[in-house]
Amino acid sequence: MTYRLVCIFEVSKTSTLLRVEVCLDTGSNSLSPFQRRVSLHSLWTSVKEETKKLLMLLEQTGQQSQPFSFTEEQLRQDEIQTLLYAYSWCYTKYESKGSSVKRSLSIENILPKRLYCKERQKGLLLGGELLITSLNAWGKHIEVRLRYQDAIIAFHPIYTEIPFLTLSNRWYQRDKSSEEQLLAMLGDGFERESGLLNLNDYDVERLRQLSDRGWTVYIPREGKKYQLVKAKRNKSGIIWFTSKDDDNDDISDRLLTAYLQDRNYQEADDKITLLRKQDALEIDSEVIASLIAPNQNLQGLYREEKDFTPDELDQIDKSLAYNLHACLKPYQYEGVIWLKRMRKNNCGCLLADDMGLGKTIQVLAHLSTITDAVGMHVVIAPTSLIDNWQNEIAKFVPEMKERIEIVTYDMVRLHLESYQQKEYDTIVIDEGQIIKNQDTQKYKAIGQLNAKHRIMLTGTPIENSIQEIWAHFGILIPATIPLYKHLQQKGFNAGERQWIELSRALLSPFILRRTKE
Repeated sequence: MTYRLVCIFEVSKTSTLLRVEVCLDTGSNSLSPFQRRVSLHSLWTSVKEETKKLLMLLEQTGQQSQPFSFTEEQLRQDEIQTLLYAYSWCYTKYESKGSSVKRSLSIENILPKRLYCKERQKGLLLGGELLITSLNAWGKHIEVRLRYQDAIIAFHPIYTEIPFLTLSNRWYQRDKSSEEQLLAMLGDGFERESGLLNLNDYDVERLRQLSDRGWTVYIPREGKKYQLVKAKRNKSGIIWFTSKDDDNDDISDRLLTAYLQDRNYQEADDKITLLRKQDALEIDSEVIASLIAPNQNLQGLYREEKDFTPDELDQIDKSLAYNLHACLKPYQYEGVIWLKRMRKNNCGCLLADDMGLGKTIQVLAHLSTITDAVGMHVVIAPTSLIDNWQNEIAKFVPEMKERIEIVTYDMVRLHLESYQQKEYDTIVIDEGQIIKNQDTQKYKAIGQLNAKHRIMLTGTPIENSIQEIWAHFGILIPATIPLYKHLQQKGFNAGERQWIELSRALLSPFILRRTKE
């Protein structure tokens, strides 16, 4: 919708006043009905270029909403008369009874005597304002305004020679040089003609930098009002803007909720928070887990990893040299150390290297270094791979032949009671994608076995949906089962991308995947 501003001079015997009305720009020369609920701010993006100088004049005299009008004293100003002479849409209404509004081709005899001013004093530029126009998309179409000392309102960033009127009823010139320096801070994304700033990817860091350099940030509230928001940063480096400054700098819950709702702001308890939803992935995994499942004891799951001392690493190397009849490739050695670390931290884990990278030898090398085993190790594999496991054990760790039991999925399912009575040290589940469905008998049977540590091997951890990886961890780390259920409830409306990214944040500490590339 396009609007047109029309100047209506109301002429009496004693004075001349100017009333500015808003009409729809229908393309004709006739006056359309006046639109008296349109604000000055909304007009900036809905009028033609020829009208914008008149908008600047309204702004410079402190007018924000209708009725727009000018006194005779204001009409005497040199620069104002120059602007009005050049404006096309001028009309006249005389005081006499029954007089109608008529188009004026010349207003020379209507305007009061002009006051010439050779040079006006420059006003003091205090800083800039950034007006968020929409909470739903707060990084886009941010209105830029310039604030001068004692000015009635802030100004559009397009410079004009038209003077501005102060609260003390004095006229000042805008400071072009100072404005240029201030606007240069906005950088890419600032459109001078429209007076709008667009931030890429809800860049709260850039908004904070502008805030630190004198730009004030406002958000929209009811009744066409704006409220100041201030930047905050927590110890993790996450930045947000809040409408209420308090001592609680924990953004985690608000950030996670906004992320799951797929929006970049949060509104609660009369407090509005501007944030970048993707920063939810910067929250510590333990904090995310505690927010999703607050009544579950998950502290031990995400505690800081216990790493190996030089002496422990030396002992691992000696065990490999003595027990393993093979030379590991560097990435395979790294895989062994990772498996050892997962065991040390009591975390079940998923080794998801591409097929052909040697998952079997990495597991056997790991088992060969265990000196505190509490029982037999068991490998659960498809029937087609039983011979392969037997051959690999005989080839790489022949001394462990009597300490590793090899069974099929169906053997565990059919003779579950017998296997339940055993206390295994390590359960190795090969081709884990076979039991991705939590409702199968195989899945339920394996989940009931007793072991100190659980390892799953698969080259395809996810074949169809993100639920498959959670099913794997229901066996590897049973504590993730309630976590997954709570995540389903809290993230009911979350999109697929949020599910994948949150799942990665919560489960990636327990997954090692390398591709052939």
